[in-house]
Amino acid sequence: MNNIKKFQKIFFEICFSIFAVFLLSFGIIRADDDPSYSINKLNINCKIEKDGSLQLTRTVTYNFSDDAHGLTYQQELPKDNSKYSIQKVEIANGNGHFQNVTKSDSHKNDTYSVSDNDLPDVFLIKTYHKIKSGQQVTVKYVFTMADAITNYRDAARLNYKVIGFDTDVPQKNVNITFDFGKKNLKLLKAWVHADVNPQKQVSAHNGTVNIKIKKLPANDDVEADILFPTSITSQNPNVSKRKIIQSTINLEKKIIRDNRIRLFKKYLLIPLIIIFYAVIRLIIGIVKIKKYNILSMPEIPHNFEIPNISVGTADAFFAQMDSKSFWGKSVDKNHAFTGQLLQLHNQKEISIKHEQNDYVISIINNELVKEGNIFDILFNTVGDGKQFTIGKLKELVEENDKDFAKKITNALTTWFDDYTQPVEKEDVNAKANFLFINNYFYLIGTFTILGIWWFFNQSWSIFSLALITFIIALLTLNIYRNKVPFNSNGLTEYLKIAGFKKMLLEIGNFKESKFNDLILWKDILPFAVGFNISKEVLKKLKQSFTEAELLQTFNADDYFYFYDDNYFDDEFSSDLDSFSSTASSSDSSSSSDDNDSFSSGDSGGFGGDSGDGAF
Repeated sequence: MNNIKKFQKIFFEICFSIFAVFLLSFGIIRADDDPSYSINKLNINCKIEKDGSLQLTRTVTYNFSDDAHGLTYQQELPKDNSKYSIQKVEIANGNGHFQNVTKSDSHKNDTYSVSDNDLPDVFLIKTYHKIKSGQQVTVKYVFTMADAITNYRDAARLNYKVIGFDTDVPQKNVNITFDFGKKNLKLLKAWVHADVNPQKQVSAHNGTVNIKIKKLPANDDVEADILFPTSITSQNPNVSKRKIIQSTINLEKKIIRDNRIRLFKKYLLIPLIIIFYAVIRLIIGIVKIKKYNILSMPEIPHNFEIPNISVGTADAFFAQMDSKSFWGKSVDKNHAFTGQLLQLHNQKEISIKHEQNDYVISIINNELVKEGNIFDILFNTVGDGKQFTIGKLKELVEENDKDFAKKITNALTTWFDDYTQPVEKEDVNAKANFLFINNYFYLIGTFTILGIWWFFNQSWSIFSLALITFIIALLTLNIYRNKVPFNSNGLTEYLKIAGFKKMLLEIGNFKESKFNDLILWKDILPFAVGFNISKEVLKKLKQSFTEAELLQTFNADDYFYFYDDNYFDDEFSSDLDSFSSTASSSDSSSSSDDNDSFSSGDSGGFGGDSGDGAF
């Protein structure tokens, strides 16, 4: 059980760290001082000129959630030192009225500058325009690039990443139009490469190619590979004697084929492996339940017989049952030990007395005290060797001594292990217990993989595959739902203990039940404390018997530690809880100190380093 809890803690810390790294890597958490904005509309009109150049009109609509100084656009050229010219830059605020922006290196408001960023195939436009948080701004760039098109023997080809990789936010409502300036074209073939599924309309009649994308993820590109008649670019100086149509078709077929394989690997291979593995686990689980004789839990009957075992052993059975829980639930060792002390008091091995608003616990059977065990710490460290008090224990709690807290918490764990080990050895089906714990780790791993996978690849198809995997994982969980980790002898003993606890919780009036003899309750209540249900039981006990009846049966000390509003269970267990909390905080701090025709693909088009931004 302790190993499960440690694994849980480490596992979730690792997941959180990986998740944070992913968020930083993908820009979901901003790690710089750039303004926050979204691009809600992008229109790109590409007009093909006779000399093989492109005249582009890019209109970008931003919505800002921070103040900003201006906007940027970087364009990769077809070749090193290709000629380009900026015709105009215009800006419109929310009213939609464009105003011209003047070219200047002054960095003044409503000016723009152009630089090559020390690269021979790139130019950068920086537009200086003060923007307030919450403001919508639209910028329009009109520019021309030479060398964009090559005329081959049988066709002209434009291979252009019309949207490059360099935009760091998603772009919504993208509309791209290529206008060839003539109608009724004899040849017009177009392929679009993108990781999204764009709407493509090729109209030879109108002489246009139109591409629409509802949402393009950040840093994704859109590439158009288009073949059209050489007469459109009859004055193009870039001429090749090769034929291009068939080789381009072959290239695009290869890209489509490779893309299908890539998409299968990216979106289907991993989920199919997970689903296949999940199905295999489900089948193996069903087979192993029969093979290893894993027993089912029958209905737990009411048991009116007081368990003839220690409170620690009774809780050890519950701990084994809890080990198959998905969340790694565990028995409260602090209440288990408190119940054990009350049982030892009844057996005259220790004495608990209420004196001067404090509890004094004295040792009677010295054999309980062994070097380093919990009794040694309580009687020889907290106490004077013969007795200790709750008051002294509270003083140590208030000192917040982490070393001592860890010492007493570890000793308490060792004490409980001494009860769980015999139960594990004699009453547990080891194969069943292994399968439960193994299944627990498998489910956590499956849900984590599915969560990360869905987070970074959100689509309905992925959601459907994830849902199938999730259902199979739940079926795997369900086949173990009503199973127990015990062998036949262990299940018999567990049913007695669980039936006794069920009786304590469900019987309405103890006076009218088989527990109407108050003398029995001195032996019963230590189990109620160990099961951490003493408050519920005592409430019903006080409703069933009068205070006079209780005082007549129990002496003053017993009355205090069983029935007083500040009874022994609350006092002692809360102190142990405080030590556990202090020890846990110690573990956390020390660990931190120690660890200071649609296809996607690429046909080689220029423009990949292009993109919009802000500063």
